[in-house]
Amino acid sequence: MSHASSLFSSNQAHLLDRVIALVQTHPLEYCTALMCILLGGYTLRHLFMPSNYANIDGPRNNSILSGHLKSLFSLDVVPFHDMLQDKYGSVAKVNGMLGKENLYVSDPRFMHEVLVKGVDTNFRHPQFTYDFLQMSFGPGILATTDSVHKAQRKMLTPVFTSQHMKSLVGTIGVFETIAQRMTKSIARDVEEAAGRDIDMLYWCSATALELIGEAGLGHTFGILEGKETPYSIAIKNYFPAMARVSPLRALFPLFYNLRPVALQRKLAEWTPISYVRALKEIIDVQDDQARAILADKKAALRETPLENGEMSHDIMSVLLKTNMELEQKDRLPEEEILAQINYSASFVPEGCKANYHGVPVLTYGAGQDMDGLFLFAEKHNVTFIGGSWGTVGAAGGWVQGGGHSVLTNTYGLGADRVVQFKVVTPDGRYRTANACKNTDLFWALRGGGGGTFGVVLEATSEVVPKPVSTVSFSWSLAPTPENLRSFMTILVENSVRWSQEGWGGYVYTPVGAMMNPLLNASQAAQSLKPITDFFKNATNGAGGGAGSGGQGRWAEYSSFLPLFNTIVSGGGVRNPRNYATASRLIPKSLFDAANASDLVDAALETITRSSGTASFFLTTPFLYDVEKTQQGESSVTPAWRDAVWHALAGAKWPWDGSVNQAKAAYEKASYAIDPLRKLTPGGGAYQNEADVYEPDFTQSFWGSNYAKLLEIKNKYDPDGLLDCWHCVGWKGNKTPIASCYL
Repeated sequence: MSHASSLFSSNQAHLLDRVIALVQTHPLEYCTALMCILLGGYTLRHLFMPSNYANIDGPRNNSILSGHLKSLFSLDVVPFHDMLQDKYGSVAKVNGMLGKENLYVSDPRFMHEVLVKGVDTNFRHPQFTYDFLQMSFGPGILATTDSVHKAQRKMLTPVFTSQHMKSLVGTIGVFETIAQRMTKSIARDVEEAAGRDIDMLYWCSATALELIGEAGLGHTFGILEGKETPYSIAIKNYFPAMARVSPLRALFPLFYNLRPVALQRKLAEWTPISYVRALKEIIDVQDDQARAILADKKAALRETPLENGEMSHDIMSVLLKTNMELEQKDRLPEEEILAQINYSASFVPEGCKANYHGVPVLTYGAGQDMDGLFLFAEKHNVTFIGGSWGTVGAAGGWVQGGGHSVLTNTYGLGADRVVQFKVVTPDGRYRTANACKNTDLFWALRGGGGGTFGVVLEATSEVVPKPVSTVSFSWSLAPTPENLRSFMTILVENSVRWSQEGWGGYVYTPVGAMMNPLLNASQAAQSLKPITDFFKNATNGAGGGAGSGGQGRWAEYSSFLPLFNTIVSGGGVRNPRNYATASRLIPKSLFDAANASDLVDAALETITRSSGTASFFLTTPFLYDVEKTQQGESSVTPAWRDAVWHALAGAKWPWDGSVNQAKAAYEKASYAIDPLRKLTPGGGAYQNEADVYEPDFTQSFWGSNYAKLLEIKNKYDPDGLLDCWHCVGWKGNKTPIASCYL
């Protein structure tokens, strides 16, 4: 096979040499013959090809050679365009060179689809447009279509992220320097002019070239110092040369698609048309300069690679760095540009450079859900600490209300991990809130509740800079009274130790799952031995022997996404349902031996009152040391910090149920959580999964933080524009929606 391929290449090269020799001997005759053949084929194809627009009206063809091009593009074109609009409406058929049919469209809705949405559809410009651009500038984003075009758009994504545009603040100094150089150059030109006119267009063009060069490419052309380089001359002459070649644009694809490329170049050199030869020389100069700049930037990145998260200000370096970091098979996946998600390996909040070390983060828009964030994080080999349902929005009530996760025990609440918000406050101002700017608003947004202090447009959260591997244990238990009491007793006796060892999870009745990012498989098995030993003896209550009442399954996951898809979210598609909740945070003190039996009794009573839909989540930040974070304490209730369980009671009602059925479900959930609420006087509850009838909601949701939160609420929203049920600053029965809950 390799011999045959080599022989074919050799024959092809030999044929090319023969053709070139023939052209060199008889250039005029050869070029004339080739042009006649190509023109003949082109003409016949368009004369005999069936019409693509047979059902669309248009004016009669003015000329077999030029069609309607003169009428469309001459100096006096307005009457012809008016005629097309008046006689044929917003769509008409017109002819190009040699009778080629084209559509003339003046419908603004269609143009919106083409110009705004067209990059993601099958719309194409005339082929000569792509060919001209590709010939002039290479196969870049303007000269490509379909999958190649989309791939290049994705590659450009890091350049136009909010993070990189903010980093361009450091480039302002470059702009100022160039402006000063331009001023000095013009002053020098005026001084030397001795009464002659100054060509300001030249200086504006030179300045624009330097701005693009230094900010976009990290390269200076030296033109502001009075140096006329071959490249600056080529750039200046490019558009006039293109204008001269423009009449040949319809014929250009015939020659541009000739292969091999060497034949194209030879024909351009030998053509008797001088402005075609001039354009080739201009393009060659541009190509040589572009290759030199590219080689310099690659060498600079190899010799002095950017550190993780360090952002170069010029576009070329950003693109090269992105490309160099990815394997070929991993370049530009579709998921990497989901809903404006951006990854930074070393993020410093705005205004914090003097006293803040960079952290790995994801920045995401207000509409981004957990599914997208987990997928994006997986692709970047990091772990986003997020909620349990893929459809939960990350930047809204989840993070602003606290935001628990199956990994919260080790890595903290969502409110603990967010490092910056972009928010519009009720006064209409766009603000950045972080540990250094608008710090009071930042603190309030990290636990004060959604829909209260402003409209969050963007959030930035710290991620774990690696895939988090876990060991998980899931189970099902026959819910007999004996099994439930024995199982709840085991949970109460061991939950503090399990939290200290890194366990998180969801204990439903009668199923559940726990997972651990800190222990290996053998350590995990030893840790959960009280549960697995119990399952060996549990019965199913229906005559089954020992071991029939409980089944467990171990699994290991190398990263969070497969754990989430398999265990956390439960996998598959579920039907929608109406579900009322009430919750309580259970402090460590209730797991002491003196209080353990009371906690077991209260938990079992909650299970009974909720008809078996109670659950006990190990999703509190028990191990997480929030004081060591740079962003410090959040405004969630302090009860989170000492809690071992986040307990919930629930009640369902039919998806098409009545208002009375819905109200009954909420009342049932409130009644079901009462045993645990009475056991924790003055304690806390999770506002995002709370009892709508919570008797002391300010104490339960925020504790000692409420007074400060109310002060911040009044500062940023003095008129109470944002108001919601049991939120900070709630207006009570004066709230328009209050009647929905009473």
